Amino acid sequence: MKRKPRKKHRNPGQTPRPGGASTAAATRPAEPLLKGFPNREVLAIFLVAKAVVVATLLLAFYSFDELHSVNLWNRWHSGKDVLDALYLPFANWDGQHYVLLADWGYQGHPHSHAFFPLYPLAISAVQLILGDVYVSAFVLNLLLSYLFCYVFHRYAGHFLPAGDASRALALLLCYPTAFYLTVLYSEALFMLLLFGFLYFYDLRKSYLSVAFALLLPLARGQAAFILAALLIVIAIRRFKGKPVDYRYEACNLTAFAVGALLYLGFFQVAVGDAFSGIKAQGSFVFGNSLANIFNPGHFLAYLFSATQGVFSYTYSLTDKIFVIASLLSIGIVTKTKNVMWLVLYFMLLYPVAAMGTGGSFSRFSLVAAPILILAVWAVYARHARVIYSVGAVFLAVQLLFAGRFALNLWVG
Repeated sequence: MKRKPRKKHRNPGQTPRPGGASTAAATRPAEPLLKGFPNREVLAIFLVAKAVVVATLLLAFYSFDELHSVNLWNRWHSGKDVLDALYLPFANWDGQHYVLLADWGYQGHPHSHAFFPLYPLAISAVQLILGDVYVSAFVLNLLLSYLFCYVFHRYAGHFLPAGDASRALALLLCYPTAFYLTVLYSEALFMLLLFGFLYFYDLRKSYLSVAFALLLPLARGQAAFILAALLIVIAIRRFKGKPVDYRYEACNLTAFAVGALLYLGFFQVAVGDAFSGIKAQGSFVFGNSLANIFNPGHFLAYLFSATQGVFSYTYSLTDKIFVIASLLSIGIVTKTKNVMWLVLYFMLLYPVAAMGTGGSFSRFSLVAAPILILAVWAVYARHARVIYSVGAVFLAVQLLFAGRFALNLWVG
């Protein structure tokens, strides 16, 4: 009796490669986004991750009573004198600005104008139903972060086997600054919009991408770097002689421009100055300037200057470690041969790192982390044990960062 030939299993780290011309993953059409929603596996990973982060935030906050007084501004805004309110460890730093803007609008506190309007407006919309602004922000973030996890998983599943797509999601939620998807920050909203755009633009080739492109400039300033990445990708495709649907590309590029105009229009209506949000960026201590992006000397001088502390506002050791590690990881993304991933990863990292003297790069790197993690599983899936070890280190660092954040201590 003849033995049946053993079925060969493809190595997800070898073939097919994302972005390769002959790969099945790159050529097969993506399935409808909501097919299989809500996805039990994604939901299980999401709930476990949220439980760990929420427990860490609350445990750190309630374990160090002597540091409760650090978070005075948050309590002044809430009008409550409760020192151990559950919402306090979730709304520090930028979260305080977002809550203030959602509750009071943009009429006061000019520093808060630096924060983009889509997220506080979304909190206000939920507040119409739930009442309490803190509860509204928390519930909104739960919804946004789950939707992001779902969309990321669907996007990853186009390039990776189902099991690796789930592992990629788990690794992403272990990333050191992934706790920002849980606290009252705009990361969950922005990353949902980014991967919603990528899903429809990069995979489905659907005009639904226009809606996400329109909203991105209202959510975060990094939308400008996504637009730049899109222009570079189009130029590369044209240079290589690949077909370009100019009507489709023009619609997406126009959507980014319209979103930027809506941003200016919002501030014109809200405070009478279309450039109020842009001017407010200069009120912070990080020395950010777009001109610095085109001055590599400034970037190198910052990177190799003396640090001012492990978690300092500027010239932070933590930020520099993340900058160096993130830029070195470009080599991993390059191995995927996926032009979209490579250009987008670089544009989400280098401009932020080069604009000023640090401040929050470790947090901003979270936006680019999904691309790196996709590349890791696409190229090195055969080294799963090593990836799991890295994930364990990531999680340990995240718990440390989350504990500091809960106490209103700078993370960077």
